[in-house]
Amino acid sequence: MLPAVLAIHAGAPGALTWGMAGAVALLMGGDAVLGRARLRRRTVRIPGLPKELDGYRIGQLSDVHCGPHVPEEKVAGWVSRLNALDLDLVAVTGDLITHGDSHVDAVARALGGLRAKDGVYACMGNHDYFTDGEHVVRALERNGLTVLRNRGVTVERGGARLYVAGVDDTWTSRHDMARALAARPDGVPTVLLAHDPDLFPQAQARGVELTLSGHTHGGQLSVPWVRRLSLARLMTRWTAGMYRLGRSWLYVNRGVGTTGPPVRLGAPPELAVITLRRE
Repeated sequence: MLPAVLAIHAGAPGALTWGMAGAVALLMGGDAVLGRARLRRRTVRIPGLPKELDGYRIGQLSDVHCGPHVPEEKVAGWVSRLNALDLDLVAVTGDLITHGDSHVDAVARALGGLRAKDGVYACMGNHDYFTDGEHVVRALERNGLTVLRNRGVTVERGGARLYVAGVDDTWTSRHDMARALAARPDGVPTVLLAHDPDLFPQAQARGVELTLSGHTHGGQLSVPWVRRLSLARLMTRWTAGMYRLGRSWLYVNRGVGTTGPPVRLGAPPELAVITLRRE
């Protein structure tokens, strides 16, 4: 099992490794074949959240991995489902391509269709640097997304403010949490986009109320209903779903795409909606 999870995140899996992993998943059946993404709804209670932001809804799309198994049309379908929810803000948390530049423009076009009252924001993942990362950023911004690389912006709603920040990729050592939060106004609640959930303790130490991550695929191949037996446990303690440390929350999205074979087991693809509530 260890070679499989390493292959998932190394970007260059061997044919034998993936052939074995895919065969096992298909034999076990269930949700093994990549199917319709589930919509996950979660509530995060934040002490001192301004009343104007009570009920604020954030959509999250992660780990698209646009490529041979995830064409532009499939990404556009996920975009349409999120748009139908009339969200306040959408966060796109990295790994938008599998590798290379052949699908960069396609995924940027599809994601450019996202709509939210206060905008669409993205951070970079490790796979987004398996090609020219600057090309990825340019394509996304040309299609209307705001890419947050170690920086943040302040969103206003009815006189209340929310700081939305993004930290860059950890695998290439581009991440800089201090820079990402440097412009955060005092006392303003913060939502951090960080592809790698291992950044959560740093965010918690700096008082970030909500961190949105992806990266793990929930293991992609795991034992259904038993989180501790997920392959993602071999790379991080933050495998999937909601976590809390003190006043800080982390949501690890299982993502919608795959790397290696287009199969999942015990880790179905998902779209997420996080609703902020006053505590």
